Amino acid sequence: GGVTLYERSGAGFRVLWRKAEAASCWGVALSPAEPWVAVAVQGGQEAVRVWDYAADRPVEWPEASKLHAAPRGIAFSPDGKY
Repeated sequence: GGVTLYERSGAGFRVLWRKAEAASCWGVALSPAEPWVAVAVQGGQEAVRVWDYAADRPVEWPEASKLHAAPRGIAFSPDGKY
């Protein structure tokens, strides 16, 4: 599993960012305010992971650790704060 972001390139697409995951990815959300992608990961390490795809680094997201269930769908708030 994993996540791949594409961007338009001429008549086709090119890979903008890719992150492999050992577990399945069930949900993906793009932040409206930052170059961030949140991924709902299923399997042995159920979690929500947030990545800064422009810098290719994880983002500390304290609220993600409060999750007590298997995430399936996720979203950022319209202002990108949550």
